[in-house]
Amino acid sequence: MNIHGTSGTSRVLARIPQGAPAGIADEDIRFESRGTVLIIGPAQYVTAAAARLATSLRVLACATSGEIPPTDLHANPALMSCRIAAVKGHLGRFSATAHGKDGMVDMGRFSPNRDGFFDLVLDLSSPPLLAMTVKPLGYYAPGTDTFAIDAAIAELATFTGSFSKPRFYHFNMELCAHGAQSKVGCTRCLNVCPAGAIGSSGDAISIDSNLCQGCATCMLACPTGAITYAAPSFVDMHRRLAGILGEMATPGHESLQLLIHEDTDRSVDEYLDSIDKPSVRFALPTIAAAGMDIWLAALAQGATQVVIRLPAGLPESTRKELKAQVGVAQALLAAIGDLAERIIVMEGTQPVASVPMRDGMVAQVLPGISAGVTKREVLNAALDRLQTFLGADVSAMPASVDLSANASFGTVEVNRHSCTLCMACATLCPTGALLSEKPGPQLNFIESRCVQCRLCEHACPEKSIVLRPRLLLDADARQTARSLNKDLPHLCPQCSAPFIGRALLDKSLEIMRDQELLNDEELDRLRLCPSCRAQNVSNF
Repeated sequence: MNIHGTSGTSRVLARIPQGAPAGIADEDIRFESRGTVLIIGPAQYVTAAAARLATSLRVLACATSGEIPPTDLHANPALMSCRIAAVKGHLGRFSATAHGKDGMVDMGRFSPNRDGFFDLVLDLSSPPLLAMTVKPLGYYAPGTDTFAIDAAIAELATFTGSFSKPRFYHFNMELCAHGAQSKVGCTRCLNVCPAGAIGSSGDAISIDSNLCQGCATCMLACPTGAITYAAPSFVDMHRRLAGILGEMATPGHESLQLLIHEDTDRSVDEYLDSIDKPSVRFALPTIAAAGMDIWLAALAQGATQVVIRLPAGLPESTRKELKAQVGVAQALLAAIGDLAERIIVMEGTQPVASVPMRDGMVAQVLPGISAGVTKREVLNAALDRLQTFLGADVSAMPASVDLSANASFGTVEVNRHSCTLCMACATLCPTGALLSEKPGPQLNFIESRCVQCRLCEHACPEKSIVLRPRLLLDADARQTARSLNKDLPHLCPQCSAPFIGRALLDKSLEIMRDQELLNDEELDRLRLCPSCRAQNVSNF
């Protein structure tokens, strides 16, 4: 399946035969189009398009500029002049609003459909009303280009009836690092979705399945693996990768290149015929379905080089994210002493520079690629395997290498002077990188788990946390908990029981004293543990 291009409707949808049961396939998304189209744009283009579409669809045409002779609204096509302000929705359920004399007008009141929605939209405006790169299914925005208008009209005329598309993704809310307790953390998927299908629903993201067209850009950007491709699944892709490399690699094998490409890319055969090196194909429904976990896992299992072949018409946000992720992966390889060019992006027919094979590197399946294994765990396992094979002397290397701001590897730095060890950061950390340890209080950190989501930074009431993207080069140190801050416990003056950290108690008392919330006697009572405090109050 190729989801790229100017209009996605005919490439993503499958027509459902008339009379077929509602449950066409597990989790499929179903659309119903009754054949009503809203046309928007300049009068001279709208009238011509309306006349052509009226032979097969019910048409409401709105001229946003120029003169158009109005018709009875029951006519087909129905013509009117109005300034459309906004359009939203998807195939079978579009709504529109227009500027009226007394405010905004719901155009649904003029729709031939009883529910007030339009099934299709032909937007001839320049620029189009919907700005997202990947438009909703059923929405066509050819502008005023004659050939593009002809192509849109030809497709629109066929879209009456029932249609379905797959649910392209799986979402595991427990792995999502977007937010917690009204604090916002990771927004990587929201920033890159070319279809505008992802939004925030409080502490987690929400994905509009009707708008999602399976480009997988969100999955590429997601650092935890909360969003994964439905078919092939995360586990299936890694098992297939291990199987392919295992079959191709034998003792004494030549340098092996893994070529990742979309399964509809017809130019792959021509490329493979033009190179003189062994190459293994790894075809996917969409190029962004394979991310850094696949790339590094391939190298850790014997591939000499990974080539990511970008298809034509790739949404710009997908292209940009792919290149950014490749940049981070190359920086990781360089940091551990390998060649950055072992992972490379290929566009068009540009030649790909060869890289030397590693002596003695043979295919070996990474352990634990099964249900329940996360993207982050695979990345860590692949990095550890590569470092072990390269055998670099960590003592002769810098302790860490800084990475770009978009990297999902890094450390958390805590200002020990201002941190009160309130543990808000550890409570909200979605990956278990920050840990509240006892006895203490003590704040510990496991760097290999950190995805730089910024939740801890945003949640810290003292603004004591700063994140720094980097790769800690000591593999053992990355996976070992270390202390970021610790304090001595405050002991109850009456029973000597420890119940709070000294810094947190002092800061709390300071705030209440400055705001004159309590008198001195009441403040002293807060130095008692809860049991003694309750007894003290009852005896008062």
